[in-house]
Amino acid sequence: MIGRSCLLALVMTLPASLAMAQAQSADAPSASYTARVRAGMNATSHGDVASGMRNLRDAIAENPSLPQAYCYVGEAERTRQDSTGALDAFQACLRFARELDNPRFVAFALHGIASTLELLPERLQDARTAWLEYVRFADQASSQADARIGRARIEAIDAWTTLETQTAEVRGRIAERERAARCEMDLVCDRLGAETER
Repeated sequence: MIGRSCLLALVMTLPASLAMAQAQSADAPSASYTARVRAGMNATSHGDVASGMRNLRDAIAENPSLPQAYCYVGEAERTRQDSTGALDAFQACLRFARELDNPRFVAFALHGIASTLELLPERLQDARTAWLEYVRFADQASSQADARIGRARIEAIDAWTTLETQTAEVRGRIAERERAARCEMDLVCDRLGAETER
């Protein structure tokens, strides 16, 4: 009787176990996916960005719901100074890493987004916001991300913003003094002209 109930319990849990195993295997990269990502990383790190991108795009085509290849595409695009392509790739990496609950690639993507935005002077406040998100994540997942990096970048952005504001104020004062000096010079020239005519 005991053997029969154990067998029945095993049969009842088998579908759930199979479903869990299938879900885990769908999340795990295949050997060919991993090989393509490694080949892409290797090629780009040795300066062959075109070959690296081909391998990474092939990996994405093989399994578009894994985050790894997207993050390395983001790195390669940033190397090629294609900020739009880099941001798109890092955002895709972040989306899939969150779906798969993969903190390593969530950290990688958040860092990639923030550091790419920081390269764009017109997106500096967006970069600050992205670094804040990185810090919040790092505070919860310190084994995957270092919040000190994000805090240092936020401080640097704040210092730069303050400096830019002060510089703009100084430029404004200089421009006002130059206008006043021109007006004064114009008045002097007008007086000299009037005196010469007499």
